[in-house]
Amino acid sequence: MDETPLHSEQPAVVPKPRAAKFTVSNRMLALLFVGAIALGSAYGYRGLFIAATVDGSPISRIAVIQKLEQQNGKNILDALVTDRLIQTAAARLSITVDPSEIDAEIEKITAQIKAQGLTLDDVLRQEGLTLSEVRQQIATREQLRKILGDSLVVTDEEIDDYLSKTKLSPPKEIPESDFREDIRRQLSDQKFGTEAEKWIASAREAADIQYFAGYAKPDGKANAIAPDETPAP
Repeated sequence: MDETPLHSEQPAVVPKPRAAKFTVSNRMLALLFVGAIALGSAYGYRGLFIAATVDGSPISRIAVIQKLEQQNGKNILDALVTDRLIQTAAARLSITVDPSEIDAEIEKITAQIKAQGLTLDDVLRQEGLTLSEVRQQIATREQLRKILGDSLVVTDEEIDDYLSKTKLSPPKEIPESDFREDIRRQLSDQKFGTEAEKWIASAREAADIQYFAGYAKPDGKANAIAPDETPAP
């Protein structure tokens, strides 16, 4: 009689233990990120939030900004609003200012300053400005000049009338044509001041300007914001 076993004697297969899987949730990553920023702010980036300390007591940059706004916030905001109106109008009219035009103005300014025994860097330090800021101011001014266009043109008749009224005559060492061109530039600059003021007043009247800072409006009151409204950034 065959003695065949009812089942084979194969060794049992034992599953290998799986390595523990460590997962990081999005929330944990966010907390780690925020913590890293906070730590960096506390050490390497203190200047972003703290302007100074007095015997260990911090003075925040927010406090400085609030003080500056109280002192000159309205004037600065008015200038920013005017710049935005000019830039918007220039974009609408496809008006651009080439960097070479700005360079030419910088050269003129540098020459004028040099004639006074100073350098451009000296004046920038005194005024608390950077060259980049000056270039932006020149670009905005030139945009407005191009917007005003023909209204700044000075005719020969206007020059003759000016010379007749002022009794001016060209110095012997300066050619008459150069003298007249200098007068033309002066009269054009005068027109620019007058026409620019008119244009800005008209642009402000036509634009939808919403003020949200109390110091921004003449009455010192900000525009009310409806509960479901938030000011545009």
